[in-house]
Amino acid sequence: MQLDELLDIYFSVRMLRPVTERGYRATCRTFVSDTGVRELDELDEAVFIGWRKQVLARACETTWNSYRRNFRVWMKFAVKREFVSRNPIEDVAPATVSNLKKKTVNVASLSRVVAGLTESSCPVKNGWFWSICIKTLFYTGMRRRQLVGLCWKDIDFKRNLIHLVSATSKTKRTWEVPLDARLYNDLMYLKKETIRVLGARKNLSGRQTFCIQIFDDRNRFTNDRLKGDQLTGILRKIGQHYSIALSPHRLRHTFGTEVANAMSQNEEVPFGIRALQHQLGHTNITTTLGYIEPKPEQQRKIVDSLKTI
Repeated sequence: MQLDELLDIYFSVRMLRPVTERGYRATCRTFVSDTGVRELDELDEAVFIGWRKQVLARACETTWNSYRRNFRVWMKFAVKREFVSRNPIEDVAPATVSNLKKKTVNVASLSRVVAGLTESSCPVKNGWFWSICIKTLFYTGMRRRQLVGLCWKDIDFKRNLIHLVSATSKTKRTWEVPLDARLYNDLMYLKKETIRVLGARKNLSGRQTFCIQIFDDRNRFTNDRLKGDQLTGILRKIGQHYSIALSPHRLRHTFGTEVANAMSQNEEVPFGIRALQHQLGHTNITTTLGYIEPKPEQQRKIVDSLKTI
């Protein structure tokens, strides 16, 4: 049996989201491209150890760990179905991840980008639309999949809340985040423009909120929805024009880092960390704590609190 056949069977049994299936397929293609191994009975520890060396030579530790997690899932399924006798990747260790700072965007540079997208020198068509995308990511901390999965029915303008649904959540949960006052008018403008183009009689309820195809004829014949890869590509192009690294996940990290820093300066971490965890949708508060960077003066305070010996 070949790896892609195993995935076909696995997908037919498990009910996975399309984005998860695409990720698994991508991992499988990378493995086959790197190793040339396609058959299940050719897999052993030596193959995976060699592949780990290849991956770590060109990518970060988290990339290898992600590949390893994917393979462990499939191989566990293969063992259960008796396609193979054992899972050879179990004994191939994950890589130790360095405790690096989150990759963020300088807020002053981000303000310059947002302002520039409404000018005539804007590097992309419909700059106003992409400006609202950037501001939504920044003011909510939502993931890319949540932004492209957002529908108009998910935005409650009366209660100033945005409903994040389980279908687009990494943790398969549903929760609400505030609709910030600095974002309210932008989303209202986007809604009015959407109604202007589609017509007042069109029911927007289940329609994608950020649908560039409505405003850009070039995209109407390829897709009827904004896709995650398209969003990432446009933000990368915008970032290159302004000489900054720009992506949906960097904006999420920027949100978390800026909020955490503000709480830290106001000494509100014990009270605000739970709120930040909820906003970002983390199931483990340890993940949220990764955004907290203690200040030297705070460390000095806790040292000063020690009794003198």
